[in-house]
Amino acid sequence: MTIGTRIRNLRRARDLTQEELAEALGLTAKAVSGWECDRTSPDISQIPALCHYFHISADELLGIREEERRRVRDDTFSAAQLLAQNGEHMAAVEAFSAALARYPDDFEIMCALNYSVLVCIAQGKYAPARAEEERTLCAKRNERILANCTDDRIRYPAVSALARYYAEEGDLARAREMLSRLPDMADARNFVLPTLYTGDEAIRYEQELLFDVLHYIRRRMMRNFTTTAGTPFYTSAEMAQRYEKVLCLLALFYEDGDYGFFHNDVQDAHLCLARWEAEKGHFSVALSHLRRAADSALAFLDYCTGGDVLHTSLLFRGLSDNGDTVSSNTEANNAREVLDAMAEPVFDALRVDASAASEFEAIRTRLLPRAGTWTETRDK
Repeated sequence: MTIGTRIRNLRRARDLTQEELAEALGLTAKAVSGWECDRTSPDISQIPALCHYFHISADELLGIREEERRRVRDDTFSAAQLLAQNGEHMAAVEAFSAALARYPDDFEIMCALNYSVLVCIAQGKYAPARAEEERTLCAKRNERILANCTDDRIRYPAVSALARYYAEEGDLARAREMLSRLPDMADARNFVLPTLYTGDEAIRYEQELLFDVLHYIRRRMMRNFTTTAGTPFYTSAEMAQRYEKVLCLLALFYEDGDYGFFHNDVQDAHLCLARWEAEKGHFSVALSHLRRAADSALAFLDYCTGGDVLHTSLLFRGLSDNGDTVSSNTEANNAREVLDAMAEPVFDALRVDASAASEFEAIRTRLLPRAGTWTETRDK
């Protein structure tokens, strides 16, 4: 905020016109107008008179306190955001709640707090009664965001969250009304950006759009659905086929194996297929999927901690990205996730089978040195 904006806000808070402020300071209205439009600034000799008139310090007038307040706020928010990024969402809820108590009108903090609360609810971190209470509080914060926030980057997530909340409450009409406030996909930023540029910038935005589309397609392909009768829509065998299709899709987009962010999904798909094959007694195939899951888990850790990845696959050639800011919903890193999965009863037979046990243990041995929490991983 400029000194001119602060003077204008102070004047308006006192319900003064520019002419009245100018008269009180022995100046012209043109001089005050010049300050407020940032065409000119008060002379240093005029600072004491302004401070005396508005009963504030020079630090407040010059914004020194405001800048310090913003720095403290940003540091507080970043610390809480890092907890959420590392999957420590209960700790993040506490940190965001404390920040919101200090900055009660900060909509960005509200939005981040709501996200971590909803992750904790989804993970069963709250007792049912407390979970319902927290859901309601999230809805109230989102309603406040819509009523007072003008930043669409914060408003749109609030709209989406409220639509889901109203739907869960059985008010589908209100949920649909909420969704009518969101733009159609073709009008979304990701789709429009490539049309605004030419040359290298247009290519980069087009590649980022392909990445976003792939991100949402593979997520839905890896999800089973529940019918109205309450039964899964896809059988276990059909879900295995869907995981195979996910792997084919990712390989189609990343023929060089430079999956980057999508190593996480390659890992998940191979883990699910390993379980399926182990249940059928196909030990060698199950081990192959476990080995590939471990490969992708370690590659994803490298992606999140190793700096920029320059892609070479045709559709993303020349695109650079990194996983420094990738967030997790769980505290355990990917190596720990695969190790935990390998401890499941479905793999008991592999641990004792003469032909499988040594390779099974070799996979565990590769993962152990890097298994831990995301906080530990990023602190190394």
